[in-house]
Amino acid sequence: MYIKLQDQLEETGAYVFLYHGSNAWLTPKTVHGAWTPDGQWPLFRDVTGA
Repeated sequence: MYIKLQDQLEETGAYVFLYHGSNAWLTPKTVHGAWTPDGQWPLFRDVTGA
């Protein structure tokens, strides 16, 4: 039922369904990372050595 409704909404062209992926940031123990509050983007200017 939901898939059928979503297909009908997409066909009207009035709706765009957004899909959000996830990001994974890995740093070695010798680096202290810095990220935005939501954890989505690294703040390279604030990255420091351990």
